[in-house]
Amino acid sequence: MIYVGAIGVPFREVNMQGYIIALIVIAGVIAVVAVALLVGMLVSVHCVLGRRTKYSDKPNFPDTEKYAVDYKWFDDLKPQTDNLAINGYDGVRLVATRIKHHEGNDKIAVCCHGYGATFRGMQRHARLFFDRGFDVVLPTMRGHGGSGGKVGMAWLDRFDLSRWVDLLVDKYGKQAQIVLLGVSMGGATVVGVAGMTPPKQVKFVVDDCGFSSQSEQYLHVARHSRIKPLATFVFNSGVKLIHGYSPADADFTQFARKMTVPALFVHGAADRVVPVDHCKKLFEACSSQDKRLLTVDAADHTFALAVDETAYTAAVDSLIDKYIVDADPRPEKPPEPVEEAASEPTEQPVAEAPKEEQPAAEAPQEQPAAEARPTEQPVTEAPQEQPASEQSVESDGDKGELDD
Repeated sequence: MIYVGAIGVPFREVNMQGYIIALIVIAGVIAVVAVALLVGMLVSVHCVLGRRTKYSDKPNFPDTEKYAVDYKWFDDLKPQTDNLAINGYDGVRLVATRIKHHEGNDKIAVCCHGYGATFRGMQRHARLFFDRGFDVVLPTMRGHGGSGGKVGMAWLDRFDLSRWVDLLVDKYGKQAQIVLLGVSMGGATVVGVAGMTPPKQVKFVVDDCGFSSQSEQYLHVARHSRIKPLATFVFNSGVKLIHGYSPADADFTQFARKMTVPALFVHGAADRVVPVDHCKKLFEACSSQDKRLLTVDAADHTFALAVDETAYTAAVDSLIDKYIVDADPRPEKPPEPVEEAASEPTEQPVAEAPKEEQPAAEAPQEQPAAEARPTEQPVTEAPQEQPASEQSVESDGDKGELDD
């Protein structure tokens, strides 16, 4: 046996002690790395998918005057506003704000806000539908404001939105006509629900700047921020560990392929948060027979309606006219149709006035020609084309029912 040094420790014992020390060091390093990864997972998931209560008053629009956002609108409609609540698929309590247009209404628009925002940020979208005779339901997405749970980033919110639809069908009956609109995370949520075979009461959906995939969205954010793409691995692993799904599986194009509901896809061409390619992927994957795409130049994330309200409302109005049936006449029509309706009667009397005055002036001159008056009676009956106008109204209604 070989001895080492003056202390006389056998060489084999020294060699074994070195191995043990090396193993302890390696195990310690692995443990530190594992703890660091676990902490990184927990922190990253909490930062991204944790509750957003501190943003409860943060609007979607940083400049309310520039983008004509009127939060006073909610205050003015408080007498017509009430609150709704449901339990999510996991028992979490979820809340929503409903603004009723009139009693007995069967038209409902559900407007879903985006990540970190609130239902108040949907004021422009809500007013768009309210001015067209819709009741408006504004859910507070899970993990935001008064709703419980953690942020679902559309993958979990789709189950919640499906429950909201079921609740509205129960409240309004089978004749309910429901429109789903979502912005950003809310838009992806709408696509998810539309691909899950929603009830026939859902007439059409609008996806405004929604992302097509969680993993692609996270990578885009990582590439254009201080977050390194390697950190997305830690985050994705944390989502799988904590929430039970992988962002790689949260691909909404799979739902677009199953969609049969008419759909409108809207996106800003200058969107820096969710690139417009996400919208194009969803549109191309969509299987709906009636699918439409609207890209708004110079519109950044969530600003499509603010930048080009004319094109946005025209696209929505075309779907409303085609798929929503009005049981009663709507006095609260958009301003443009009202102005056209007002211009027609003003032109008709002006054109007819001189015609009626000329015979009136000739009548006193030809008083003995009393027989001329009976001959003009059929002429007076000619303007009585009111039955024809009634027939046209009925035909429009029939057409609407057929389109529906």
